[in-house]
Amino acid sequence: MRATFRSSSASILAILLAAAAGTARADVPRVAVDIAPVHSLVAQVMQGVGTPDLIVPADASPHHYALKPSQSGTLAGAGLLVRIGGGYTPWLEESASALAPDAAGLVLMEVPGTEVLPLREDAVFAASADADGHEHEDEHEHEHEHEDEHAHEGDHAHEDHDEHDHDDHGYDDHGHGHDHSGMIGDPHAWLDPHNAAVWTRAIAEALAAEDPENAETYRANAEAGVKALEDLDAELRTTLEPARGKTYVVLHDAYQYLGTHYGVDALGAISASDNTAPGPRRVEEIRAAISWSGVECIFAEPQQDTRLITLAAEGTGARIGRLDPLGSGIPTGPEHYTETMRALAGSMVDCLAAN
Repeated sequence: MRATFRSSSASILAILLAAAAGTARADVPRVAVDIAPVHSLVAQVMQGVGTPDLIVPADASPHHYALKPSQSGTLAGAGLLVRIGGGYTPWLEESASALAPDAAGLVLMEVPGTEVLPLREDAVFAASADADGHEHEDEHEHEHEHEDEHAHEGDHAHEDHDEHDHDDHGYDDHGHGHDHSGMIGDPHAWLDPHNAAVWTRAIAEALAAEDPENAETYRANAEAGVKALEDLDAELRTTLEPARGKTYVVLHDAYQYLGTHYGVDALGAISASDNTAPGPRRVEEIRAAISWSGVECIFAEPQQDTRLITLAAEGTGARIGRLDPLGSGIPTGPEHYTETMRALAGSMVDCLAAN
């Protein structure tokens, strides 16, 4: 009889503890995050408390993504929505208004202290960072002034560039406007670890406001995350050293933050954005730039069609590499951001320092 009583008491105690644990978990806010690198920052801050939900898989393009029913449910159940903002995912703004009107929101591009770089729409960027991080003259202008052996190609590219400025700046060759409405700048700001550190602290404060009981855990996790980001920053600076001074072109201008922060900026981009296909004039302009500048690599992305890369590279001798700003194939979670940035730096160096 005594054994039975003890057994029953233990069962009741287990039920009560489970109920209490369930109640504690219910108090932790449900957090939805737009893209995998940001989800990783949130996961770092929430370690030991909860796990955020990811809306856009890392192997999909966030610019034109269609929510699945399960993801709509995730968004509808969110108490806090963390997103890049700045016009990066306009479809998400609309969905959030309809599905999660009462959810708290953290728009990272609007966090004080975030470095926001301007959108660049020209095929060939007017200036890029040199090895010391200073701006220098556009290569084809330099060649034109000195009338060296490549002057003809440089002049030709310069003329095309001027025509582009006057006739279709902000448009493709058919006169259709680029879909940059609502953007407050280049939205790929997570590719600068400084911004990631600023956001990590902001994420902790947003979570603390929603869940005061765990505020100190969020803040302690954030400070540990910031320290890890500082270490990562130093590591990436060393990793990318062989890429400084090298010339490359990207599919679309997603890497300005990485290039500016580490002094390894691209010469230009085949597409003005991954929402807009380039017209023939832009493709010819970038091909001319590849020829006169001696571009060593053209970088594709796993989330985008590679046919434009093949067209731009044809007959130029440029190698084709791959950069992945979202970390497809890298497991989501607290380490995703770090591993994505390491993979980006490694891929860049592998292609640019291959000789």
